[in-house]
Parts: sequence; structure tokens; C-alpha cells
Amino acid sequence: MTNRAVFSCFITLLIILPIFGRNIQQKNVNDYDRIVEHNVKQILPADMDTKAYNDMVRRFWTPERMASAKPLNFFKTRSEFEAEHRAPMTMNSERTPPQINIPGVPAKSLKASPTVVGKIFGQIGSSTYVCSGSVIVSENGDTVLTAGHCVYDTDTKTWSSNLIFVPGYDSGSTPYEVWLWKTAAVLRAWTQAADFNYDVAVVLLATSDKEEHIQDITGSLGMTVNKPKQAQTVSYGYPVNIHKGEILASCSDLATAAAIPQLPSYNGLRLPCNMTGGSSGGPWTQDDSIQTSVNSFGIVGEVDVMYGPYFDDNVLYLWEQYEKQ
Repeated sequence: MTNRAVFSCFITLLIILPIFGRNIQQKNVNDYDRIVEHNVKQILPADMDTKAYNDMVRRFWTPERMASAKPLNFFKTRSEFEAEHRAPMTMNSERTPPQINIPGVPAKSLKASPTVVGKIFGQIGSSTYVCSGSVIVSENGDTVLTAGHCVYDTDTKTWSSNLIFVPGYDSGSTPYEVWLWKTAAVLRAWTQAADFNYDVAVVLLATSDKEEHIQDITGSLGMTVNKPKQAQTVSYGYPVNIHKGEILASCSDLATAAAIPQLPSYNGLRLPCNMTGGSSGGPWTQDDSIQTSVNSFGIVGEVDVMYGPYFDDNVLYLWEQYEKQ
């Protein structure tokens, strides 16, 4: 990719951050074997300023191109897990982490007006695709959480480009404008080991032309980690199997600890839900204000079930690396 190319790519990070204060005990990062391997920021062509570049990306995403974007592969076969799974990275602390609840900015009536959830559009190679994502509480006010596979393809070792977030997307309308990425991040366990325990990504957005922060426009979900796995949960996303992904869909049921024989190292969550491709990266919430996971994958032959990563201290660490940027 030349220095006149649209931009570079991005990396690992998960999200959260308190705006009303941090009642979190500081942790010694040296106690953890966690490494954020990539942190790629937008690189502008030599003859463009930020506004000109953002305008170019917005012109790229015409309504027709948005409509033609395809969902990424959501389903995994059991044999794929057996054949493709690589040993997970060492991501654990030597101590048992305490349960940590991070109070966030509450969503603006998420049930009635789900402004914090939106569509993510991106490009990998020559193919355009669609995912889902959510605004997560942060000190910078510009943070979106999604699935790792929505920003980094572990098969081709390729980062996405032309990434945008459209909060409140509804049948082609963009009621809260189109927001462009500036930085993205994922954990090394995703880029190097395709470890679905860490299929999570953070995307930092550029402010609007008026220097507005997306969190001030849409509200945001709070963040929590190390919560009990069994809990009443609502999942949101834009699955193509429901109204062709043109309106926001949701599932509500009891989430439980996952148990996948072909993937014994998986420590994630299981939720009864009929959403499929296009919903990837959408938030799992409790009390419609706190995010606890993201839509990650389904398994062929298992009807109306999806899985999501368990938000642990590694996700918290990822969030902490980017909350103030």
C-alpha cells in the first residue's frame, strides 16, 4: 500500500471507560501476559487534510455500496473448530481477578431509541462487508466496540480499510450521520491465534466536522468485566436473516457458560438467539445499559444459538490502553 493509499489498518483493543469517575483499583500490568500487538492509525494521503480524506471515504460509501455489502462468515462448522483451532495465547493473570463493575454513561432509552447501536461497514481487499457495533463509554467519547473479525481477517492476515460506523441505521437512513475511523486495535490472541475468546475489537472514531464526539450525540453503553456468566441478556445487531439487515434486531434470553467439545479452551458465553451474519460485533447487554459481550459466531447445525467472548481482565486492559486517546 503506497503513501497515497487510503489508509492503514488497525488493531486490538477492547473498550470501556468511565465518564463519571473511575472507582477501579489500579492494576500492575506487569502481572499480565497481555500484548496489544498492532495499533494502526489512519494515514492521510500527502495531498489531503483530514476533512478531505473523510469526505472521500464518505463518497465511497454510497447507498448502493452500503446495500451491496455482504455479511462476514458467521457460522463455523464443528470440523473447522477441530482443524483450525490453534493453541490459545497465554492471557491469564496468576491471581484471580476481582469482579469489577465500571459505571458508564447510560444509553439514551436503548429499548425505545437504540442510538448506541449501529452498522459497521468496511473493506477487506476488494470486498465490502457489513457488521454491527456499539458506542461504549469512554473518556475520549469516540470509542466503538465490535468483533475482532470485523476489523482483522485471521485467514488472510488482512486489516480492514474504509471503515465507517453508522449509529441508528434504519432502512438506509443515517439519522446520526456517518462516522469515520481513525484508530483500531485487537488483542494479539486474535491476530496470532484466532482465539475466539478474544474476538473483540476497539475502533476509535474521528470527531465530526463540527468537532463533536459521537458519545455526546448517541449516548453510550457502560462496560463491565468478570460478571457471572449466567444472566438475563439482550443482544442487538443487524442480521441479514431478519429484514435483510435493514433494521435493528434483538434477542433476549438467559446467557450461560459455553461448552463446545471441539473447542475445549473456549471460555465464552452461549445465548439462544436467531440472529446470523451481519449481527457480528453487536452488543450483549444487561439492564439495557451495560455491555457484557459481542456477537461472535454460530455453529452449523446448532439452531438459534450464538456465542460471544467473556469480558475478562484482558478486555479491561485493552480498554484501558485506549480510553484516553
